[in-house]
Amino acid sequence: MIDTTIDKRSISALIRALKRITANGGDLDDGSLWNDSPSRDQFENLKELKAHKESLQRLGKSIEKARFILQLSCNAQHLQSGINDLPVEILSRIFVLSRPPSLAGFDQAMSLSHVCRHFRSVALGELSLWATASLGRPIGQVQICLTRSGSVPLTVVMGESPHYSDVDDDQVVEFLELVTPHAHRWSALHVGKSVQAESTNSVVRTKYPNLHLPLLTKLVQKQPAFIDDPLVSFLATWTTPMLTSYSYFVVENMSPPIAILRSPITRCSIFWTRSLNPFDVDIAAIVRVLATMSALEELEVAFAQPGQCRSARNVSR
Repeated sequence: MIDTTIDKRSISALIRALKRITANGGDLDDGSLWNDSPSRDQFENLKELKAHKESLQRLGKSIEKARFILQLSCNAQHLQSGINDLPVEILSRIFVLSRPPSLAGFDQAMSLSHVCRHFRSVALGELSLWATASLGRPIGQVQICLTRSGSVPLTVVMGESPHYSDVDDDQVVEFLELVTPHAHRWSALHVGKSVQAESTNSVVRTKYPNLHLPLLTKLVQKQPAFIDDPLVSFLATWTTPMLTSYSYFVVENMSPPIAILRSPITRCSIFWTRSLNPFDVDIAAIVRVLATMSALEELEVAFAQPGQCRSARNVSR
């Protein structure tokens, strides 16, 4: 352990040595410059050199301590200035790429907007961070998403959000009253099992019989909670002229809504559960459905346990 205190005598001796070195133009080759009286006994000279060494070690330790403290302060400033100096476009892209794979990205967007003023400015400027409206979230949060997403393409989640639980028909209608004025910018729609229950489905179909979704390119329709005529589905009469990706679950005596099949679908995913009786699946009907998709390029067929995909096979047309 090196002592951090230097006595006055040692300091004075070191200062005299440094003055001699300075007078010598900084040249350290002359080792005699370190001693006050080079002609003295060698043991005395050695003792003096050891004293200088100890003094320099103590000075070095003190300097290192001061440097370390200053470095910590500079590191903090550097990190802060580093983030601030990062181009907004790059930081914004990082925000987008760091979004969780789940459909509910609202929490992450809110967290980013509360880190600091700079993060908030960038997060609010990246409209796509807010472009997911999920049924089951508080209406105030849905309104924030719709407002902050501006005019960018919107993902609408009806019943497949982790926040969806015990949502009644009135809440579904309230949600749709908020998001349907933005129907012109829906780009993806996820329709869950519960929201297709007979009562809720009837309410939606009655209130919004002919919804036009001009920019919708992706539709995921989970297994309905009813097994009646597919034309009962509120999706049956919604028009989706740009739909290219469609996923649905096979249910006994169920087929995709007719209007959807008129879309230029290039990718289709069909799922059915192993719990479904094979004799209840009309394969011929599925083939007829696929035959109507004249633009189909990629087909995915998946056999799954309820809620869990077991295997899948991609087939090019």
